[in-house]
Amino acid sequence: MISSNTPLFSLLSIYEEFSLFGAASVEVWMVWREIIRSTLASQGRIFKSFLQFSVGSKMKVKVDKATCIGSATCVGLCGAVFELGDDNKAQITEEYRGSEPSVGEVPEDVGCVKTAEESCPVDAISLE
Repeated sequence: MISSNTPLFSLLSIYEEFSLFGAASVEVWMVWREIIRSTLASQGRIFKSFLQFSVGSKMKVKVDKATCIGSATCVGLCGAVFELGDDNKAQITEEYRGSEPSVGEVPEDVGCVKTAEESCPVDAISLE
């Protein structure tokens, strides 16, 4: 049974199995979005607390909404910074968001942001 205590990497593995069999319909995307959101709501709190104590300079993070396909890879790798919006595309979480959902500033020492940028299947994330 999947619950909010299920490790996120397990959820992503299950999702990959669905994708391999062509089950990635709009309905499946909607279910996975809710599962990932609820999982991050519980597991992300610890990581967010850690990020609040980070010091140093900040980097600008941008998500190109036109390029994003909503794979949620960035959410899985760095859920404290990325989330899926109502349009099923990645955006910056409220904590790091600027004036628009697709742009924000994050401490440079948050390594998961770089990992998310490098792992995006369509290169929709940029760092400055």
